[in-house]
Amino acid sequence: MRYSDVIFPLSLAVATVSAGVVDRRAAFTLQNGLDAQDLNRKFESLTPGSACTDGESACVNGQLAQCASGKFVLFSCAAPLQCVALPLVNKPGTRYVCRWGRLWEGEVER
Repeated sequence: MRYSDVIFPLSLAVATVSAGVVDRRAAFTLQNGLDAQDLNRKFESLTPGSACTDGESACVNGQLAQCASGKFVLFSCAAPLQCVALPLVNKPGTRYVCRWGRLWEGEVER
């Protein structure tokens, strides 16, 4: 048996499996980016006094926020960072993090 008789079929199998993973990932990464954009637009209108549900997380006035007793409790990001929603890249969903200025926008648009 020649080396190429083993390597070529093996590399073809790996490429086929990898293509399936990329396709499944692409389906949720686009939605994650859209969800992060929607959340960031929603956050622009929130204030510490906005109505919320206990346990809800958000970004309010550029700060991380957690709802307690029907109002947001704010946790400051270190200056000059600001709180934003970003898409997860390995599974469906979003996350809230402190990021530098507007540099996070490229992560949402991908």
